[in-house]
Amino acid sequence: MDEDIQPIEQQAMNSEKIDAIADRLMILANRLLESKLSRASSSSTTNITGAEGPTEESLLNDLESDQSLMLLATPLFARLKSINRTSSSMVSTFKSQTQVVRNQVDQIHLDLQNLIYERRHLEKEIKKCQEFESEYQNISIHSLEEYLERNPEDKRDGSDEIDPHELMIKRLKFELAERKRFEAEKKELLQKKLKLSKENDEKKSKLDELEKQLDRFVVTAKEIQSKMANQV
Repeated sequence: MDEDIQPIEQQAMNSEKIDAIADRLMILANRLLESKLSRASSSSTTNITGAEGPTEESLLNDLESDQSLMLLATPLFARLKSINRTSSSMVSTFKSQTQVVRNQVDQIHLDLQNLIYERRHLEKEIKKCQEFESEYQNISIHSLEEYLERNPEDKRDGSDEIDPHELMIKRLKFELAERKRFEAEKKELLQKKLKLSKENDEKKSKLDELEKQLDRFVVTAKEIQSKMANQV
């Protein structure tokens, strides 16, 4: 974060340096302007009055003074150019850093939107799961009391209490095992029933046959009895 702020602080420092150099250049420019105005005023007065103009030595001194002022201004201008180059470079760096931060913010915003979308999706899925009615809810199974009575090992208290989901799975497995056992017993009883029914049919058939034989025997006995009665 400090590295991101540094170009702004440096830019402020450069601005202070530029102001200081500008003040010094303004002073030099005013001195140079005053010198030129002074010479121009002196030359104008000489032309009007016809008096003798400034000597060559005086002109040389004025020229040297102007050159001295220009020499003093030269490094200041060079310093201004250097500060300008530094400022331009720092502005470019700051723009690059700003773009990097902007990209990071955009990416964070995109990630946030994705997380919000994913959260909403998960909330919808959770709601669907909560509202989902499983088939086992419509199945008639042994009550919890009956199950625990048949499976006392799952009867726990306190922190050792079995998880409700795991308990329901065990109850369903128990119900499945019981129904398989009942189905097996049902098939076995059905087979016994069929066997007994078959045996009963066979016995009934034998009884019917025996009854027919008895009927024939009775008829025959009556015929014999009738013949014997006629002979007597």
